[in-house]
Amino acid sequence: MASYVPPLRESIEDHLRVARKRWWIPSVPWPPNAISVAFVGDLIKKGIIGGPKAAGPKKCGRGVARRFRPADYRDLLHVITLKLMGVKHKSGWILDLWLRGRNIPIEDARQALINELQPVIDTAKRDIAPTGRWTEPFGKKYDRRVRSTEEADDGSVDAMEVFAALMIRPKALSEITPDVPNLSETLAAIAKTSSETLQPFLEELVDSTKQGRAVDLDLAQQFSAELERSEIGPLFAALMPVVQSEGESIMRSLSGALDDGSGNSTLVAALRGASEESLLRAREVYQITRSGHIEDCLRQARAQCPLHLVPLLTLLEPIMKSQRLTMRWSPKFSAHIFALYLRSLQD
Repeated sequence: MASYVPPLRESIEDHLRVARKRWWIPSVPWPPNAISVAFVGDLIKKGIIGGPKAAGPKKCGRGVARRFRPADYRDLLHVITLKLMGVKHKSGWILDLWLRGRNIPIEDARQALINELQPVIDTAKRDIAPTGRWTEPFGKKYDRRVRSTEEADDGSVDAMEVFAALMIRPKALSEITPDVPNLSETLAAIAKTSSETLQPFLEELVDSTKQGRAVDLDLAQQFSAELERSEIGPLFAALMPVVQSEGESIMRSLSGALDDGSGNSTLVAALRGASEESLLRAREVYQITRSGHIEDCLRQARAQCPLHLVPLLTLLEPIMKSQRLTMRWSPKFSAHIFALYLRSLQD
């Protein structure tokens, strides 16, 4: 007699029971009815994951066992993970699977990237700066919506204002007025030096940036000498060559990333115009970042590099780790990082 062949519904239910037993993230609850058979069936129908396949040489008829392939089973668990962590939209699931190496049509992956990136852009433009729809200058809105919050009393927000202006509307650089005394005091506290010796250069830096001219070399040299003598001297000495050699490239890559001043994003433009080869190459860079290999390389380099570079590598390691952990379960953040990689490769 032929063996019993379970319907597709029972096959999916069986795999859901196994998935729940093997659930590996205790901090993410699996409430009753959170994942239904209909939900998994819909994933299969839309081609987001592969469905159960015949498990033996017999492909059809009675007595055929049906099982998920290991790769499809992993895809299902990744989608379940994302859904239980609050990612409930199709583009987020497609993007996560594609970034993990799943073979998905490139145009579907491109659209998923744009769909995930667009809300990041919209939020930034709404919450941080206007884009021509209002008359309020960038600096005033940034001060009211960002710098005036309780979390903005350590100087870090003032330091990020220039980068925010560049990303959201490059011309907004002429409108910003960072709190230089606050910045000076914050940096002085970190370096354990006097803010009075740092403030003149920071004021000059703000003025030169707004006016589009070079900074005063004497003030720049005094600022560098003061920091080199301070407690962060080794870190400063390691960072300065990188900033000097890559500064223009960094500023160019940030300019207009979220809004070029006309309501368009250079990141979205990069995604739309990228070839399939460029997208796949950027995915390789992204996967290296998410794998943790860069952190391993930084640790190895730190053990063998000159002493003056150790502070820089020590700083980079936790930054890369934090980025990797966030990328694992946030498609929107992943899309943003991916687009930055892609545009850097295109430059």
